[in-house]
Amino acid sequence: MRHDHYIKTRVPEHTKQRVQELAHQRFLTESIWLRQIIEAELQKAAATLPSPPAPPPERGPTGRRIAVRLLPGNALLLKERATARRTVPPTYVSILLRSHLRQLSPRPIDELRAFREQIRELLIIGRNLNQIARGMNRGEIDDPSVREHLRMFVKVATAMR
Repeated sequence: MRHDHYIKTRVPEHTKQRVQELAHQRFLTESIWLRQIIEAELQKAAATLPSPPAPPPERGPTGRRIAVRLLPGNALLLKERATARRTVPPTYVSILLRSHLRQLSPRPIDELRAFREQIRELLIIGRNLNQIARGMNRGEIDDPSVREHLRMFVKVATAMR
């Protein structure tokens, strides 16, 4: 990750003009020219000075904060979708980003609970269907409308999957 830091100084006008001329002659901006001068001096000093301490290790991936600018229409859509999933927009964006980066299905906790509940219900219905199928195979159930209801259920279960 790149971190830019600034070195600031004030100089007299004639020094500023001289820097502009030298940078212009070398087809550089003042900033690049100055950076090159600083780096050259630091290299010269490196031979005589002890090396600086190593920079601290970068912190782990714990809750980094980023800022994203949204167009007004997109911000409104984001708010609506987050509200529909009973979460706040930053949490919704975090879920989407994590899902995209890790190639996961974006499911907030409430949605995941509802999904698991649907699976439990399908398991219960599946057991009942097995009992109905046994009854039909034994000849205990002879109603033709049962077959139609079973077909409709299979469509619903497939759609839920």
